[in-house]
Amino acid sequence: MASLSLLWGWVLMAALSTGANASLVEQRPRWALVRRGQAETLSCFLRDAQYPYMSWYQQDLQGQLQVLASLRFSGDKEVISLPGADYQVTRVDDTELRLQVANVTQGRTLYCTAAKTQ
Repeated sequence: MASLSLLWGWVLMAALSTGANASLVEQRPRWALVRRGQAETLSCFLRDAQYPYMSWYQQDLQGQLQVLASLRFSGDKEVISLPGADYQVTRVDDTELRLQVANVTQGRTLYCTAAKTQ
């Protein structure tokens, strides 16, 4: 999970996860602080190949949850522009899903998930 909060002109992004053995995915970095209008890259690593679909979700400050992208195959890519941030999601390989966040102007929470089917 990644928590984002507006803080003195900065947007705070925090990647949180449960214990290493309890989670299907691991997010890096655990925390990120991004200046308004700047960019950050978050990576999500799959721990169990039985769950090949990886997704990034965002939750805005009003609690609205929205899927950004759900990708299965290496090389798959999606570009998404939403109010408050622009995203590029790339399935790097079988175990990594990368999220590039740019033009951040609003706090938000980002979540990485894994599933058996889309």
